[in-house]
Amino acid sequence: MYDYIKGILTAKTNTVKGSFVTVETCGIGYLCEITPRDYSVIDDGEIKIYTVLIHREDKMSLCGFLHKEDRDIFNILTSVSGVGSKMALTLLDEFESSELIGFVIGGNYKELTRAKGVGPKLAQKIILELKKN
Repeated sequence: MYDYIKGILTAKTNTVKGSFVTVETCGIGYLCEITPRDYSVIDDGEIKIYTVLIHREDKMSLCGFLHKEDRDIFNILTSVSGVGSKMALTLLDEFESSELIGFVIGGNYKELTRAKGVGPKLAQKIILELKKN
């Protein structure tokens, strides 16, 4: 629905529930969950965040990315059953997009298990399902 949001960074919040930024554009503040890696490099001022609207039964939220490629990899990762937005953000925080692509192409599931919360079964499932596509 939203490709990106360009505006002024008005807030940064880092909690145990995640890293968030608020981007104001046209008088509206958009709260986006981002990776801790992106959080650490975002500065005050104008910003462009590539977004994904997550629509669940009980809530709607935005995930944001500094790079369009990361957003695209996020969408691919969340297409795997058992990989939600939190897990996809964790994987993108731990690895560069190019590394993730390399792991999938090479079938290297052991490297994926370095990410917090990713066990061997989930790592193998990610590789298997993404290789099918």
